[in-house]
Amino acid sequence: MLFKQPLRSAFVLLCLLAFVEARGQTDSVTDRLDSTVLSARKRTSALVLGRAGVQKVNIGGLASIPSVLGNADPVRFLASLPGVETGNELDAGLHIQGSESAHSLVSMQGVPVYGAKHLLGIFSVFNPPHFSTMRFSQRSVSANRLGGEVDLTLPEDIPDRTHLDLSTGLISAQGTLRQAIGSNTALSLSGRGSFINLLYKDLVKVGDDPLEYDFGDVNMSLVSRPSTQDVLIFNLYSGRDKGYFSSQDTSLGIDAEWGNTLASASWKHSSLLQQLWMSKYGLDVDIDFNSMGASIPSGIQSAGYKASWEGGSWSAGAETAWHRAQLQYPYMRGLSNAGTGTAEVQTALESSLWGNYDMQITPELSASLRLRGSHFLDPGRQSHWGLSPSGTLRWNLLSAGKLEFTAGTAQQYLFQTGLTHLGMPCEFWFLAGKHADPQSSIYGILSYDASFDRGMYALKADLYYRTLRGQVEYGGDLFDFMTGTYDLDRVLLKGDGRNYGLSLMLHKQAGKLTGWIAYNIGRSLRNFDVPGYEGEYPSNHERLHEFNAVATWNGRGWSAGASVVAASGTPFTAPDSFYLLGNRIISHFGAHNSNRLAPYFRADVSFNWFIIQDAKQTLGLNLSVYNATMRENQLFCRLYVTEDRQFAYGPLSLGFSILPSISIFYRR
Repeated sequence: MLFKQPLRSAFVLLCLLAFVEARGQTDSVTDRLDSTVLSARKRTSALVLGRAGVQKVNIGGLASIPSVLGNADPVRFLASLPGVETGNELDAGLHIQGSESAHSLVSMQGVPVYGAKHLLGIFSVFNPPHFSTMRFSQRSVSANRLGGEVDLTLPEDIPDRTHLDLSTGLISAQGTLRQAIGSNTALSLSGRGSFINLLYKDLVKVGDDPLEYDFGDVNMSLVSRPSTQDVLIFNLYSGRDKGYFSSQDTSLGIDAEWGNTLASASWKHSSLLQQLWMSKYGLDVDIDFNSMGASIPSGIQSAGYKASWEGGSWSAGAETAWHRAQLQYPYMRGLSNAGTGTAEVQTALESSLWGNYDMQITPELSASLRLRGSHFLDPGRQSHWGLSPSGTLRWNLLSAGKLEFTAGTAQQYLFQTGLTHLGMPCEFWFLAGKHADPQSSIYGILSYDASFDRGMYALKADLYYRTLRGQVEYGGDLFDFMTGTYDLDRVLLKGDGRNYGLSLMLHKQAGKLTGWIAYNIGRSLRNFDVPGYEGEYPSNHERLHEFNAVATWNGRGWSAGASVVAASGTPFTAPDSFYLLGNRIISHFGAHNSNRLAPYFRADVSFNWFIIQDAKQTLGLNLSVYNATMRENQLFCRLYVTEDRQFAYGPLSLGFSILPSISIFYRR
């Protein structure tokens, strides 16, 4: 059973603490209008629920949530919200309401990030102290994407003193400096690096095989306010990851290096915002297998311009972007029949126009209408046109809450696919056209929000349904490279899909104890138009059920937090039989994704002790434990050699079952 004693205990404890703390809570904000007294709780939670499925997070408030390994990562924070699936430690994706990771836009100051997570799932590319706000939506409104969107924005104010945020621990160290330059300009610098291999080299493994890994990234931002109506923002980011994994059972070694580079220049003048931007992601994978090997580079880069305008009930915008994608291609060595081809390089131009109108129909009823038109000139210089209308109807039920229904269509021209379950991120991007037609979606989301007990608690529920057309999955394996028979069109599975489900969240947003409990039940189904794949199958990332609980207690001079996640296992395809032919293992697989890994369960705890805490500075110590229950969660299934030299097929888990850490932090 998925919900065993540890989960029941965590649930009961969280509810009990919420009840006890609420009864003793006196913090409130009170206002008096003539003879009427308005009173509300003082919000202490970092999470704010907004309209149309939009949620905003104060990045500064993330310091009050459970910090794992000294890091309160914003993207890992999102995974605890309803409708966002928890990935395993080697899954670098963000799956919103059953969508593929590439369906959702992840951006930094509005610039797309094509590789948003570092390995192990604990760190993302976003260094929290460098940003001010995170905006999360269940649907994408600012790009041609089928899923949701996440955007982290920079602070726009000019600080009146130097701000420092420093921390160092057993796994990583980071520093952020924010300094005014003159009266109307501010410079922000951030750097971060890991040294996992230094102390945790013998602990971090995939099964019994070593996994070496480290990452580093830097941010630089310049904000200038030359007048009261103008804001100029220049932003740079560069990050890189490097990992190495070797398997003694299969004589397989994987050496990978990947990273992002972003740059943007924005000008906000009154109600007009303009931006020039570029984003680049590169992946270089080198694989050794027995006496053979392959170098498999890939990458994508984009550059563009966009402008948006707001005035009263109207808003509108235009954008254009140039894309260049280098597709995965294996350059073989040690193989007599290795191909002599080269990697395919694609270029395309994507343009969009959009408009939005907000209307107040009655005091209790409002609506928003949005129309987005797009044009995509594909690598073969063929034009694809898309029209995506959408609308939202809101009904204010006063003390009974708010009801909201959103429906619309969406288009997408970018794809991401590739090898998975190798212990490294080996997926690549490609553009619509030669290999696949553009993707499209029709969706509907019904939402209900309510707060009660003077804002102490908030309740949120979402019911969603989404159809997907033009979906792809990678149906090949590593041996396609080793036999010299690689052909992308041959290994791509093409078809349609649908996602549907229900998400629930009870959020305690005021008081010394804050947090939430969330539950999601949903399906993410795919239907491939390929012989042998008849019928519907669950997607590779589908979790039928997921429960999350997050709680933070802020005391005087200390704070403590805990998070629990329990979820159904993800699907995989198991072989019916396999045998050895020459030096190659031949497998015959059963029904696609008809098996599931064991349920996922993880509990993390953290404790902060504030040695110095006043209005000017904070010095503290963070103690944390990742996977405190020592659960060995399964990553994927693979073929391996047993101790008696027999072949077997079974699950593989991350080598460490528990990861404690200590770090020191200083803020001013």
